[in-house]
Amino acid sequence: MDNIEKYVEWYEDLCSEIGRAYQDALIIQSIGELNKKNVNVNHPGFLIIYHLCELSKRDLALSLYKIWFDENSEERIHNFNCFLHKEFNSQKNIPLKLSVKDNSPLVHSLKNIRDKYLAHLDSKRDETPVDVNALIQLLQEISEILNNIVDCTIDDRIKPISLSSKRQYINTLMGLSSMTKDFVYKED
Repeated sequence: MDNIEKYVEWYEDLCSEIGRAYQDALIIQSIGELNKKNVNVNHPGFLIIYHLCELSKRDLALSLYKIWFDENSEERIHNFNCFLHKEFNSQKNIPLKLSVKDNSPLVHSLKNIRDKYLAHLDSKRDETPVDVNALIQLLQEISEILNNIVDCTIDDRIKPISLSSKRQYINTLMGLSSMTKDFVYKED
């Protein structure tokens, strides 16, 4: 595989991972909106929705860990940036820094989630201990950094992550509220 094909494939893989993370974030936010309404928490359907939310939190956390923090992952944005500089002599000098520090509670939570759920140590169905809003902010920062380092002039298949590409996931969630309204809401 030549370097351009490798570049395109690597970028598309990163975009897919970020897209899945946005989808998880939208699921979590949609379920959060559902919880603000008059919900029958004793209905079996609510337990399914709650479990879906917990799985989405874990997936979101694991995706962010893989893209940014996992030093054993070839798919990290850091590695992509190094490849871009080495193979294409990119002149972009974008600092790969997040607002969250490596020793912060959020990063510690991400590492714990990775260790716990990838090792299948999650025998109890408890809540995923992570600040979802902080994860969503981190996802947005990572998307912006990737947009800043990507070089669209190398190949016309490379398109920055845009608001419209993020919104495509909303369509997959439109059915969530209509699906749940029949069995989750309390009758007045």
